[in-house]
Amino acid sequence: MIIATLVTMMVATVAYAQQPERKLVETWRDGDYIVERYIVTDNKPHKAEYVIHFAINSSTPSDATADNDSEFKSLDALFNDMMGNKLMHLKNITVTGYASPDGTTSKNEVLAKQRAEQIASMIMRRYNLANSNITVSSNVEKWSATAPAIEHSSLSNRSSLVRVVNSNEPPMTIDNRLKHEKAAWNYLTEDVLPDMRRAVVSVTYTEDKTVDSREYNPVPREVIVVEEECVEKDKHDKCPKHDKHDKHNKHGKRKHKVVDEWEGVIIDYGASTAGDRR
Repeated sequence: MIIATLVTMMVATVAYAQQPERKLVETWRDGDYIVERYIVTDNKPHKAEYVIHFAINSSTPSDATADNDSEFKSLDALFNDMMGNKLMHLKNITVTGYASPDGTTSKNEVLAKQRAEQIASMIMRRYNLANSNITVSSNVEKWSATAPAIEHSSLSNRSSLVRVVNSNEPPMTIDNRLKHEKAAWNYLTEDVLPDMRRAVVSVTYTEDKTVDSREYNPVPREVIVVEEECVEKDKHDKCPKHDKHDKHNKHGKRKHKVVDEWEGVIIDYGASTAGDRR
C-alpha cells in the first residue's frame, strides 16, 4: 500500500513538472466573450542545417558555388525570423568543418578547422552573437566515405576501387593508388571530393506557442422604451386608445421596447418597426 502511494506521488510529481508554462500576455472583449491570450512554453528542440562549400585548399566560402548563395539566404531568413519573433529562442549553433581525404592528413586537419572557425566567426559578426552560442569542431573525411559514390558510378573497375578506398592502408597510399587510375581520379576530383570540402551549420532553437482562451461573459443590455407617432391610414387602421392610468401611452402613440441595445434588436409591442441601431 505504501509503495503504491509512493508510485502515485512520483507519477503526479513528474506530470506536474512536465506541464508547459503559461504566461498571460493579452486580454480583450469579443462580443459576449472575454478572450485571454497566453504564451505556452514549448521546449521541443527544432534543428535546421545549412551546408557551405569551399574550393580546394581554401578556407573561404566559395563564390562559384550557387548552393552557397541559397544556403546563406536561408540562414539569413531563419535569423531574421528569430530576431523578429519573441516566441523563437536560439539554443545552440554547431559549426563542423570538413576536408576531403586527398592530400596530407596534417594539412587537411588544419584546413577543416579553419573552415569551421571561418564560418563561426562570420555567423557571430553577421547576427551579432556571442561565443557562448557557437560550438566549433572539425573532421577530415576518410577515403571510405567515397565508396557509395564509386559503387553507383559507371566506372568499369568500381569493385576493385571500392576495395582500395575501404582498405586499412594509410590515406596517402590510397591517394597515390587512386591517382594511377586516371578515369577514377577524374571522377572523384570532379564529382565526389568537392562536396566533402564543406562546413555544416546546425542551428537548434525552440518555438513557443500562443493559445487563446474564451469565456462567455455577456455585455449588460439596456432596456429602453421608445414611442412613435401613430397615423391612421383608414378606418380599419385604428390607433390605440388613451389609457388614463398610463401616462406614457398617450393617444396616437404606440410603444416599442428595445431589449438588446448592443445588437440593436427591437421587439415591437404595438406595431412593426425597423430594427435599426439606436
